[in-house]
Amino acid sequence: MSAKIKALSLLSRTLTSASIQRWHFNAHALGRKLRGGAAPLAYFHQIDDPHSHLAAQALRGLVDRYGVDLTIFLVGSPSEAEGAQDPARAPAWALRDAALIAPHLGARFPSTSRLPDPRVVDLAGRLALDAIERGDFADAIVHIGDLVWAGDEAGLEAMGPKADAGQVAAAREAGQSTRRSRGHWLSATFNFAGRWYWGLDRLACLEEDLDAAGVRRPAAPPGGALTPPPAPQPPIDLGSARSGESGQTVEFFFSLRSPYSYLALSRVFDLERRLGIRLVPRPVLPMVMRGFKVPLTKRIGIVLDAGREARRHGIPFGNIADPVGAGVERALAVIVRTIEAGGDWQALTLSLCAGAMAEGVDLAQDAGLRSLVERAGLDWAEAQAAMEDNGWREIVEENRRILMDDLGLWGVPCFRVGPHAIWGQDRIWLVEALLKAGADSHGAGS
Repeated sequence: MSAKIKALSLLSRTLTSASIQRWHFNAHALGRKLRGGAAPLAYFHQIDDPHSHLAAQALRGLVDRYGVDLTIFLVGSPSEAEGAQDPARAPAWALRDAALIAPHLGARFPSTSRLPDPRVVDLAGRLALDAIERGDFADAIVHIGDLVWAGDEAGLEAMGPKADAGQVAAAREAGQSTRRSRGHWLSATFNFAGRWYWGLDRLACLEEDLDAAGVRRPAAPPGGALTPPPAPQPPIDLGSARSGESGQTVEFFFSLRSPYSYLALSRVFDLERRLGIRLVPRPVLPMVMRGFKVPLTKRIGIVLDAGREARRHGIPFGNIADPVGAGVERALAVIVRTIEAGGDWQALTLSLCAGAMAEGVDLAQDAGLRSLVERAGLDWAEAQAAMEDNGWREIVEENRRILMDDLGLWGVPCFRVGPHAIWGQDRIWLVEALLKAGADSHGAGS
């Protein structure tokens, strides 16, 4: 294993260590107690971001339940240097995603196909900044957002006082600078005790930490602001997964370098078993091997967030041997050959990803790769033969084309369920909901 991979492995183990995370959190809590006052909670809101509108609907409940000093920052879209990946596809995905998840989470978002007009966004920003200065942002922003996503410029004009446009621009720049200095790039995010929480997906994590900090108001009822997705389930012993007989198909796009793909594997395979779906594997190259740039801040943020998600799901994670480059290519060659031969690609993929993401195994070295291949019950000589054949590249490239051109996405893990393109290990519950809804409608019509 190279010195670079060893150094990155040490860094990832340090970042994801549960004991170090607890120490860091407790240090923040001690500092707050010494300073006195309410617990500081920061929220970063982007007027034309669908997920910000969903997150804003949780603010009033958070303030009512917890003794926090809520500070609001207005922000804009991140730059490429900050972590923006695909500005051409990202807004359309956010619109689709927000509309799909809102009904399941007790939130609302219109099934709109357009981003708001810039004049509407500017007007809403002036109203939002005035609400921040008056101290009633948590109440005002939901109504403002409803008007924004309805395209109701007249309704916004009819609202109360508005800040100057120049002040809004300055506030947005200050908000983005603060977000950047604290180590993040996304809007619809909360920052508490040095930890980040994105949108409604991490709302349960935020409330767990607020409870751990002891800042829940004495009279506050139990529960959260909005209904969270189903609770994480422990991973299963895969054995040899089999496709079922439901007649439903899910296309599964994943990368061997993506921590979130690794966290999705056993849960997706379990979904196949429980619902009897046909799971179609579509491996792709990692983003950085497809020309995308991922800043160091974002890489660290992803590892920290993935570590927290791994602990919630009971999945080993953190001893990472970055497989980028030769490690990915060798592993993909073996996976594609196994898929084509009708072999147990699931056991193989899980073994390879666990090796790279949790066990510090270098996929670029024969010794490490062989141990993982044989652990999955596959023949090493066949794996060696697969690595001599470059035919996998054409298949992986076609998967990339489908991902980006047909689905309008760019990152993984993601899923195609009928007409829907679903992105993220956070959305496995949505994949299941869509499959069950499809099965119900199919049964009703038969």
